Amino acid sequence: MLLVPVMVLATPPAQRVPSAIIMYPNIVAEGAFETRVMMVNLTGRDQEVKCHFLPSPTCFGIDFFIHLTPNQPISWLASQGTIGQPGMRLAIPPFFGEGSLKCVVIPAEGQEQYQNAIQGRATVFGPDGYTESIGAIGIPRVAIGEFSNTLELDGATYAQCPDEYHFTFLASEAGNPDTESELILSTCDEDLENLISTNVVVQFRIINEFEELFSASTSVRCHARRVLSEINSVFSRSTLGTPTGQVIVRGVQGAVIAVLVDKFETPGGAASVAGNEPALSRGRSARIQIP
Repeated sequence: MLLVPVMVLATPPAQRVPSAIIMYPNIVAEGAFETRVMMVNLTGRDQEVKCHFLPSPTCFGIDFFIHLTPNQPISWLASQGTIGQPGMRLAIPPFFGEGSLKCVVIPAEGQEQYQNAIQGRATVFGPDGYTESIGAIGIPRVAIGEFSNTLELDGATYAQCPDEYHFTFLASEAGNPDTESELILSTCDEDLENLISTNVVVQFRIINEFEELFSASTSVRCHARRVLSEINSVFSRSTLGTPTGQVIVRGVQGAVIAVLVDKFETPGGAASVAGNEPALSRGRSARIQIP
């Protein structure tokens, strides 16, 4: 069946501002799927950005630097990096597999007040027009001060990660792969210096249209992409009992980033994909240690 989807996932309003840290939840360069990664410097100053790609399941990162001139946008294909791009002086390495990407502004001496400088987006595309475009989650610097390799996402130095994600989801239908929605998870906490990733249990509270309550759980180590009905049968229509439901996603040992990708059939029977922007509840502290 021909897929002609276009998915646009916008980050919540508080995360649309220029930021000091941006997190791309899902980068894919595997098989027939590719990702175009985009970043832009929104300031009138040169900016140095350090990035780390964390592929699953190894979580052994690849790090590199990007130098952005004032107001410069940049984009590249994940599987190619910047190799062979005419006039490109940046050495962005190719990525392979599937994972998440974290980038942080490294301020020049005396320019700590200009760290909120970047925004980004990653667009995954594949066969038959399959497209999903996900805005990078932005974490602004909230207090002017000296830069440290320990990034405290505590609400005092940098903004916190979200604590809970509230989604409305479409329940899957038995025997129909076009209705198998997927959840993308990545961890906020990372020790990139020592290559230590923590396995985080993620809990789900699910409510159907009759306000009946269900629960489920899974886990994530740096990055995971899971079909909802494979996490638990409660995400299928036969168990949930209704065609839609609400799910609240929350990390137990630490904060996570969550993105839901709805897959469904249109009234004409064509398969399609839609972004699912959550409502956010409260903040959750996290820490990123970079080399």
